[in-house]
Order: sequence, then structure tokens, then C-alpha cells
Amino acid sequence: MDIKKIAKILPKLTSNELNQISSKGLNNFFYLHRISAGEVFIPKPECIYFIEDGDIKVSIFLENNMEFNMTFSQGDSLGRF
Repeated sequence: MDIKKIAKILPKLTSNELNQISSKGLNNFFYLHRISAGEVFIPKPECIYFIEDGDIKVSIFLENNMEFNMTFSQGDSLGRF
């Protein structure tokens, strides 16, 4: 996996926006101010991504050393986020 580019700020990312980013092919790193994973809201984690075999692999690192990993495939329904 190769890291591509660095960071932009996105104030919020909705399921629809995640779907648009996935379908267009993500091409920058970004910080997320909020991700809804179930009912868990995560303020300003560091978020990096890799492109591997056409999938977008996202790792979100929190200050308490917790890590969330997600994989977005082309055309995925991202409603679960």
C-alpha cells in the first residue's frame, strides 16, 4: 500500500458524500470532523487512506490510540456509515 497525498479539512461527511467520494475515486488524505459509526461520533480524528486493488482503505486514528478501519469498494452502498 502506498500513501498518496496529504490533508484537507472536511467539516462533515454524510453517507451521501462518502458515496460520492467513493464513486469518484478518493485522491487526497483528509481529516474528518465527524463520522457516525452506529451512534458513535468521533471528533476530529486523523484519517489517512490507501488505494489498494481499486478499493479505498481508510484508517482513522484517535487520540486514545484507538483505530477504526474501513474499506470502500467502487459502487459500495455506504449507508451503514
